[in-house]
Amino acid sequence: MIENLTIFHVKKSSKVNPLPLSNNDWALFETCQRYIYISMIPQVDIVEVTDIVGFSSDQVSKGKSAYSILLNILCGLESKIIGETEVFGQFKIFINNKDIDAPSWFNQFRRIAQYLILDVKEIRNKFLSNMGLRSYGSLTKFHVNNYQHIAIFGGGQLAQKVLPYLNDGNHQICMYLRSSAKADAIPYRLKKNIQIYNLAIKTPPFPIEALIIAAPISSSEIEGWLERTNNSPSIIVDLRDLTTDIKLNVKSHLVTLEDLFTQIEKTSNLFQNQVESAKTHIISLTQKRFSMRHFRPFGWEDICA
Repeated sequence: MIENLTIFHVKKSSKVNPLPLSNNDWALFETCQRYIYISMIPQVDIVEVTDIVGFSSDQVSKGKSAYSILLNILCGLESKIIGETEVFGQFKIFINNKDIDAPSWFNQFRRIAQYLILDVKEIRNKFLSNMGLRSYGSLTKFHVNNYQHIAIFGGGQLAQKVLPYLNDGNHQICMYLRSSAKADAIPYRLKKNIQIYNLAIKTPPFPIEALIIAAPISSSEIEGWLERTNNSPSIIVDLRDLTTDIKLNVKSHLVTLEDLFTQIEKTSNLFQNQVESAKTHIISLTQKRFSMRHFRPFGWEDICA
């Protein structure tokens, strides 16, 4: 079955919009940093991808190569934060989402995904544990943990990744959304200890000591909001990808996404042997999966437990 797997992936930093590929042939798995197109059609028309200006067949992988690349990505080995867990979490949500308009072949990929999940867990347990701060949530907490009054702009996936790290602290947290109705999409367990307000609010309930930006709001809008509400946080953690906007012009201590990446890169060399061992094991696991003639799933609940 793995021999039918085809993937095409491109980083968002290349400023490429999602490709207009046929929904019947491809499924899009979107992460914070890349678009990953997946297909299980044995004779998928790769020309549809490679004919797009600026892309080549080198970015399209099939069979063992595709499985190996997915393992590297899901283990965080292709991320700026080496060993991060965000992409793996996003992948499990993607696979388990019953609401997506999935192609008819998608259940075949779900069977492969079960083995991807098992292999990622094995690789992480053997080679990528005890690597310190390796997620947006843990890094953000490191910078804001000493502040009591914390505000978060945004309530999407990124904000929801940060909240569990803050909920176990002695913080007063306010979340600001463009539409308060968006709060309905946030799981109750994440929002039970926070207050939710519309960004149009004129007077926030308390002065903000630490601000976390986890939504694609423009820098000019953020600066205007701070001025309008008379807020000057001691620290701002800006989790936006600034390739499409300018850096905030504020007096606060500003920690950008690039700063977080730099913080991680300073310690990444300490784990180089672990990373190389993980990559070697990925080659071995890929060969093992490819050699299997039949898939015998153990059951979704068992694997995801």
